[in-house]
Order: sequence, then C-alpha cells, then structure tokens
Amino acid sequence: KMQTYKPKSKWVYMGRANNQLLAQEEIHGLFVLENEQWKPIGSSTRIPALNISASTSFAPNVTLLSSLTHGLLTLQNGLITPFSKAFNIQNTIQTSKIDQNTWAVATLDNGCYIIDNKGSKIYHLDKTSGLQSNSVLSIFKDSAGNIWLGLADGISLIANNNAIKHINPSVFDNAAGHTSVVHHNRL
Repeated sequence: KMQTYKPKSKWVYMGRANNQLLAQEEIHGLFVLENEQWKPIGSSTRIPALNISASTSFAPNVTLLSSLTHGLLTLQNGLITPFSKAFNIQNTIQTSKIDQNTWAVATLDNGCYIIDNKGSKIYHLDKTSGLQSNSVLSIFKDSAGNIWLGLADGISLIANNNAIKHINPSVFDNAAGHTSVVHHNRL
C-alpha cells in the first residue's frame, strides 16, 4: 500500500528523530506524523522563514533541529525554542552526537563546531584551523571515536579520541614547535 500526502504548498524537509517522522511544509511550518495524519507543530508557524535542514534525537522527548536560517533549535512538547548559545551558529546543516556530553555541528559556510550539551562552544574547526573547506555537508563518527567531515570539496578526519591535536594558528604561519613540557603528569 502506498499513501500520498499532498502539502498545501510544498514539502521542504523530512526527517526522523525520537521515533517521530517530521516534515516541514514551506508555508505552514513543521508537522509530525501521528496516526497516519500530518499534525502541525504549533510554534513552528510563528518562526518567520524557518528552514529546517536536519533533526536529531537530543534527549528523551527533545529533538535538536538544525536550521539554515535560525541556528540550532529544540523541539519539546510541540514548542520550538532557540538552543541556548548555539542558536547563533548560522547555516547549520547537521548535528551528530559525539559522546554523552558533546555534539558536532556542521555548517554550510563556517566549518564545524564542537559544542557541549548546553550549547557552549568547545572548539571551532574551519579553514584557518586546517579544514580543506568551510562548507561541511555531513558528519560521521566512527567506532574509534574519530569524526569524519564530508566537505564540499573533500573529506577531513578529526582524531577526536586523540589527546594530541594539530594546533596551527595562522599567526604562527606554519612555524615549527621546538619544546614541550609535562606539568602535573599532563603534556
């Protein structure tokens, strides 16, 4: 059996999170499929020019929405609200859970952000820190904890489970480091 659901204007997004199928209709906002009926999510129509790009299960009954126009948002009990400090990360394409406390956020034009559960930035990766491109289209975490970024013009690997990171601020102009120190058993 095949069922067709025709929107009043056009469907612009569909995804699944927290065992719910979500779809965004261009003019009338976000809908959830319940009992074979598309039901509007009330607060989505009050957000002008909302453009959802991804949905991810964030916590029980909380969905993290990525938006090209409004940064990161949460959907809980039918209400869509800005996700704390991460609301200001624009052009978000996708989010991916890295571990219990950490998320990676892909952006269309500003690289990848690693944030905590409260939306605070842990670090930001972009062309100046070594990515081939600022256009991150997808994120994948492998079984070793590494983060793979699908870029507009290549693939980058972030050895996230490695204590040693490549640090090369542009002010150093690829200069060599000649010293390291162990202090209180930390490199």
